[in-house]
Amino acid sequence: MEKGHFLRPNFWRPPTDNDYGAGLQKKFKAWKEASENQELKEITVDDSDKKLVKVKAIYYLGKKIDADLIIEYMMNSKGEIEVVQNLKTYKDKTIAAKTEGDDLLYLMKFGLQMVLSPEFEDIKYYGRGPHENYSDRNYSSHLGIFNQRVKDQCFDYVRPQETGNKTDVRWYELTDMKGKGIRIEANEPLSITARPFLDSDLDEGDNKSQKHTREIKARPFTVLSVDHKQMGLGCIDSWGAWPEPPYRLPYQDYSYSFVIRPVDKK
Repeated sequence: MEKGHFLRPNFWRPPTDNDYGAGLQKKFKAWKEASENQELKEITVDDSDKKLVKVKAIYYLGKKIDADLIIEYMMNSKGEIEVVQNLKTYKDKTIAAKTEGDDLLYLMKFGLQMVLSPEFEDIKYYGRGPHENYSDRNYSSHLGIFNQRVKDQCFDYVRPQETGNKTDVRWYELTDMKGKGIRIEANEPLSITARPFLDSDLDEGDNKSQKHTREIKARPFTVLSVDHKQMGLGCIDSWGAWPEPPYRLPYQDYSYSFVIRPVDKK
C-alpha cells in the first residue's frame, strides 16, 4: 500500500447524477462522515500462534449512525490476510422511519478500501464484465475472466461521479508488469472497483459544481474498493427516483470477509 494509506472502512460512493436528483448525497451524508471518522473503542492482538497473528479492532461510528464496526485481520506465515468486517447496529436506538422521505439511514455501500502503488495497474478478474456494472444494471454484462487495465476502468461521463464497478466478482488480481501483486478472494461474490482516483476526486459534495470528468487528473496510485455490496444506481429517472427496494442497503447488521493473497506469476 502507498505510504500514509491503510485498509479503511468505506460506506460511501461519489454521488451519481441520479443520486443528486434524489438528494441522496444529503440524506445519506452521515455514512460519508462515518467513512472518514471512526472512534476506536478497543484493539486486541493475539500472536500466541507462531504462524498466525489475529488483530481485532472495534470502532464506534458516531451518534448519527449509532453502530459499532468490528474489523478482524488474520495474517499467516504465507503472507495471506483474511479480513472480516461486521457492522453491529443498535436497532432499539435507531430512528424508526416509515417512508424514504424520513431520516432512515441507508448506506451507499458496505466495504473496505485501500490505496496501492501505481505500478499495480494490470487487472485480471472473474466476475461480470467487461464494462462497468452495478447490482441493478448488470444484465448486459456476463460472467467471465477479463484482463483489463486500471486506467481503462472509468467511463467518461460528462460530470465526475461513481464509475468502474464490477459485480459478482469471485476473485480479482491486481499486479505490476512483473506479475507481482495481490489477489482478492471470497466465499461470496463481491463488488470491486479499481481506479486512479480518490473518491473525493469524483465527489462534488452536497451540490454539483458542474466540473467535467476530463478536468480531473489521474492520481499516481491505484485505489481499490472491495465491497460486500453497493446500492443500485436507480436511473429510472434523474429527478428523484430511488433505486428499487431490492437494490437498497437499509440500516441493519452487515458482515462479509475476503482474503488478500500475494501473487507472483513469475
